[in-house]
Amino acid sequence: MLDSVGARVPPGTAWADGPDRLRLVAHYKNTFKPAAFDFGLAGESGGEEDGLLEPETGASYEVGLKGRLMGARLSYEIMSFLMNFENLVLAQSIDGLPSLTNGGSSDSRESISSSATRFPATCTRVGPMAGTMRDSPTT
Repeated sequence: MLDSVGARVPPGTAWADGPDRLRLVAHYKNTFKPAAFDFGLAGESGGEEDGLLEPETGASYEVGLKGRLMGARLSYEIMSFLMNFENLVLAQSIDGLPSLTNGGSSDSRESISSSATRFPATCTRVGPMAGTMRDSPTT
């Protein structure tokens, strides 16, 4: 894709005019943490006879917009996240002794974040300004 002055623009660019542009971005990530071992100081803690807990797993989704305006003197980003975790290992206390257990089936976290950075014509950096809204229910 070429912008209005004939320069190449990166993939995902929805609009470009010289140095100004709007990009659509999306990311997917998954995680795996091997099983934890509860040494059983508190006896029967996580429901596992041998003390080996289930591995933690997770998936993260991110979509948003990134861009530049005003001759590339204003850079901005608006992103939305969704993260799901399963089998989180949680610390607990049983009769005053430390223990580990798996934290249930899933934990969802949602977030929307935004940021903007303004570069004056003299190219001195001013900013950034940022804001975040989070809704993090735990199940």
